[in-house]
Amino acid sequence: MTYAPTTAPAHVHAPKRPVTLLILQIFAGLSGLLPIVAGILNFAGGRQLAEDELVNNIDRIEPGLLDEAGLSEDAFVELMRSTGQWDGFVTGFQGAMATWASIEIGFGILVLVWTIFARTIWARVLLTVFSVLAFIVHFAAIGTSAMGSDMVGGTLMVAWPCCLLTLVFCWLPPINRYARAVKPAR
Repeated sequence: MTYAPTTAPAHVHAPKRPVTLLILQIFAGLSGLLPIVAGILNFAGGRQLAEDELVNNIDRIEPGLLDEAGLSEDAFVELMRSTGQWDGFVTGFQGAMATWASIEIGFGILVLVWTIFARTIWARVLLTVFSVLAFIVHFAAIGTSAMGSDMVGGTLMVAWPCCLLTLVFCWLPPINRYARAVKPAR
């Protein structure tokens, strides 16, 4: 049995990457990197950061507690220290800070991974899903006092709009055209 000669397929040149893809990767990279930085800052602050934030925000964390006790913030902290309950209070708050930091770092890593492959459709779908979830997590973390210092909160405040911009740039027409043009070139 003989087969008809086949010709080698013509080489298809990959199209030029659109600038919007680069911008997408910048915003997605920032929305992944900034929460990781915030989480590391939270972990690095450790117990001292937890205690400082607890003292500074005791009225926000336990709003009715100061009113019931009829004490100022400083007097309340001294009372808690004298009764031996302060260490447990700080440990619990530090645990809450560590939980938020871990969640932020986890979402940051996932967003960074999908950012690397952002030129493919499947990666942009996953980037969209994790950007939406990270947006919600950032919003919740910014609203809680367990995210630590103002530096950490500020870092998340910058990451929040980066998530939104990632969602916008993910599905712009030039990136979709590029993804369709690259597919046959592989």
